[in-house]
Amino acid sequence: MGMAPSNFLALPLLLPISLLLLFSSYGAARVTTLSTLSSSSYSTPSPKSDIDSAIVAIKITVPGTTKLVKFIHKLQKKYKDGYDSTILIECNELIPTSKELMTDSVEALEKYKNDRQASHVFDAQSRLSAAYTDVETCYDDIMEFCSEGLKDAIEKKKVDDVKKHISISLMRVNDLHA
Repeated sequence: MGMAPSNFLALPLLLPISLLLLFSSYGAARVTTLSTLSSSSYSTPSPKSDIDSAIVAIKITVPGTTKLVKFIHKLQKKYKDGYDSTILIECNELIPTSKELMTDSVEALEKYKNDRQASHVFDAQSRLSAAYTDVETCYDDIMEFCSEGLKDAIEKKKVDDVKKHISISLMRVNDLHA
């Protein structure tokens, strides 16, 4: 397996737009399908640099997080008592916070793009890590403390998709240091 050249990011322009080509810090290519990504679904231009690629990855994550927020809000209307209610209230605070953290990460990377101060990359990393932790905490709490009905109702795939996309975004931001 060969090392990917540093200017290899032009390749995503040649691939179908339903794929986002991401590279690990080890140089091996990773291709991750980001569910139904198309030019009509997102108004995000194709990445032209590592920074742009990280920003695009974060922006792709936000709509899935929005869907997760709405889904948890619906569950909260159904499960109004006991631990189920308490955990869902917590999740309804954590998940929107994750969305804000992702937006703040994009802003930090835009600043980095303009002034190249490494502190902006560290800000983006810490915010994305916190966003991931918030989503993971919500899901783990539901699985550990809630009723079987709620455990069955939570769509693991929705949570896993958001966690996966945040993880990919974080990987792209980490690659800025590689």
